Amino acid sequence: MTDRYVDGNAFVKTVNPTVNDDETAGCQVNHLWCNSVLKIAFICTSAAAGAAQWDEIGAGGSSVLSNWHLFYGGQLDFPLDADWDISDAAAGSDDPLNAALPDRFFDDTTQEAVGFSLSVHPGATNIKIREVSRAKTAPSPAKDVARTLHYREIPDDGAVGSWSQHDLTDISMPANANFQVDEQTITLATLSVTAGSLYQWQLSRDTADPGDKLPGDWVLLELGIEFS
Repeated sequence: MTDRYVDGNAFVKTVNPTVNDDETAGCQVNHLWCNSVLKIAFICTSAAAGAAQWDEIGAGGSSVLSNWHLFYGGQLDFPLDADWDISDAAAGSDDPLNAALPDRFFDDTTQEAVGFSLSVHPGATNIKIREVSRAKTAPSPAKDVARTLHYREIPDDGAVGSWSQHDLTDISMPANANFQVDEQTITLATLSVTAGSLYQWQLSRDTADPGDKLPGDWVLLELGIEFS
């Protein structure tokens, strides 16, 4: 299918929209953009010249979603064999303060991890990592947790790649046992990650890092990944 203009507020294209698909190109807020190759749709939320914003529409068509992928508790893999970069899994259990919440528990003496597989969105240049976590036991005073991102490419018609690692910025656990949200954005170029490719990922607590000072378990409720 070639690129075509459907009606007064919709486009069908073979690529995703960019920041340059803006008011100077005839695009306006609430215009729709359909990628006929990837079978995904976007809605324009800003048509500012050179800085247009297009948000991916949810599969149901009833809401506008960003590119967040959210994982909870048992949705994350339990890496227990040597094919993983870290083969010690963070234990899974209900939250001791609220049994309705499925958590993963990272020990303070062994480097433990969770895993997942996820394709990088075509055209993406950044990855944002979101962690909703807490200290199992409130520290006094606040203490840091060191984490590492592990990843390897699973290419199309090629051998699975070797594992790479990237140390994330330490996060500070406050002097309480409340959940908090932390986010960090990294360019894909920094990771040498290819947009459009499938990757296997791990998030580990790096207990050997001198910056890891939190005594006891670090508790992870939600792990979010966003490509932009």
